[in-house]
Amino acid sequence: MIAKKDKITLYILTGFLDIILLLILSLCQLSLYDKAFTIIILLFHILFYIGLHYNIKQLVDALHYLIFFSFIAAINLSNIYLLSLTLFLAIFMKLLWIYKKRCLLGTIDGRGYDNETEVLVLCITIILSYKIGKTQ
Repeated sequence: MIAKKDKITLYILTGFLDIILLLILSLCQLSLYDKAFTIIILLFHILFYIGLHYNIKQLVDALHYLIFFSFIAAINLSNIYLLSLTLFLAIFMKLLWIYKKRCLLGTIDGRGYDNETEVLVLCITIILSYKIGKTQ
């Protein structure tokens, strides 16, 4: 069960991401890949809201795993705003892990992150930072 305070943080963070994603989708010329990525993430977020609201552990756990696949998929994005938003999320997650000493979605094995996850997020952060710098 996710604590109420953690749920509020997750709702706010996801809502912020959704607003930015909708702005990017409506204001930017996106490649087919970027547009599909954005729409899929928004659909995942709808499922995430449902899972959080109704405490559907299996759904939240599945989406918890999918966030890392979306980070990997984000490497192929070409829109600088989408790249920057993904980088923001990776850094924000890492900061939350450091501050809280756990994952807010710690429904899997009680924690929700491990050394492999930390290394993956670090690599994604480096790759996205490089792509953003190269795009400018």
